[in-house]
Amino acid sequence: MKRMAVIIILALTLALAGCAPNKLTPSPAARNSCGIIPASPSSKSAQTTSSVPADAVELSLEDYFPLVDNVHKTYAGMGNEYAGFETWVDYLENGALQLRENNGGTEIIEVYVMEDGALKRVFSREETYFRQDFTAERDTEQVLLMEPLEIGTSWLLADGAQRSITAINAAVTVPYGTYTALEVTTVFDGSMCKDYYAPGIGLIKQAFVSGETAEPITSELENCEEGSPLRQYAHFYYPDFTNGRVAYLEKPFELITNEDIKGAFERELKTVPEGSGLTPVLPEGAALNSVTFDPATRVVKADVSRIFITEMNAGSSLEGLILQSLADTLGWYFQTDKVQLTVDGGPYESGHFLFNIGDYLPYDLDGAVAYNP
Repeated sequence: MKRMAVIIILALTLALAGCAPNKLTPSPAARNSCGIIPASPSSKSAQTTSSVPADAVELSLEDYFPLVDNVHKTYAGMGNEYAGFETWVDYLENGALQLRENNGGTEIIEVYVMEDGALKRVFSREETYFRQDFTAERDTEQVLLMEPLEIGTSWLLADGAQRSITAINAAVTVPYGTYTALEVTTVFDGSMCKDYYAPGIGLIKQAFVSGETAEPITSELENCEEGSPLRQYAHFYYPDFTNGRVAYLEKPFELITNEDIKGAFERELKTVPEGSGLTPVLPEGAALNSVTFDPATRVVKADVSRIFITEMNAGSSLEGLILQSLADTLGWYFQTDKVQLTVDGGPYESGHFLFNIGDYLPYDLDGAVAYNP
């Protein structure tokens, strides 16, 4: 856990800047990447040229950082075990783009906006394995690109690092192709980072060079997939009434950009393996109206339609297992034991149980067992 904490700290300090003062190791986490793929090459060894020559037209911030949904990118890393990573577009809302990055050690959420002639990272949250819209959140501001997009444009970061555009027609070859790119250089304390953005694609390469490092640590675009959803796994809990317990299955599900998590939970909580003897948590006609999570209080709030109660057709023992299964499922996904339930915005009240607004559902992961067919 201590080692992971160090990784997270490095990730936050480097983030999209590619580097941070007083740090001689690169971030294993977030990068300034997003965008759409060019026409797919016929093979991984094929070379792909940027569709818009950088010197042919006047390009904008959005050309170098396309705001496009459902794009999955993979970056190959060299020089550090966390230099390679993958990104997905979680949300494109409120004039902002929310990017999820997984580098094999952690997942980080970052939010980007374009305003005042600059591309900015305005929010960052580490260890975020759940889906939630943070596009309206603001906790920081770091300029990644600034107009005019020409050599010599320069600005200071809050930590004192100097960032500037150092080339507009840099020839860059990465595993995914060869491009004419914009080069952005960040300098601090004898170390340097270079970020390369290609028109119509976004970040294609990032290189970190320390005064104490012989070789640069690099991340290079290896693959892009358009129309690619985020694939996650979760534990879904169900009553095993015959044995008087709760059992869980690990199930995969997919989320496209802007898709709320409640849809996936509703589908999976209505479905159990045929012949398993498990009871669905949600009756077929019931709706999971909303699922919200407050990271500050670590409280999950779920709201269901009244059909959840009227079509449950369960005695007190089975109803108790159903409520625990719902709490266990949401609690496992959001990593909390604080799960609240309302019915069409009001208290949960059946013939057996009453939960006022603010009450927590029974939660017991330790008492659940893995389902074995």
